[in-house]
Amino acid sequence: MQLTYNDESFDEWSEKVRKFEMERAMRLIAKGKDKEEVLEEYSKRITEKLLHPLYPALFKPVGYDVEESKRKYDKIVNNRGVIADHVSD
Repeated sequence: MQLTYNDESFDEWSEKVRKFEMERAMRLIAKGKDKEEVLEEYSKRITEKLLHPLYPALFKPVGYDVEESKRKYDKIVNNRGVIADHVSD
């Protein structure tokens, strides 16, 4: 599955974000702003931007049936029988 955002692949879009934020950080350093502060801000800004298009996908229902999953799990566990979780001499 290819994740897209604004009609371009997520990889293409994220590379544009990285370049934009890198240029911004370099301009701030050139203006004399503290490098550590710029790096901290750069990492926060890029992380927030890269997560932004993923948030809707995380909370969007995908048709997952929790009850059916529980039934399948219980069936598998109940049919296994007793299994030792450790071995001792």
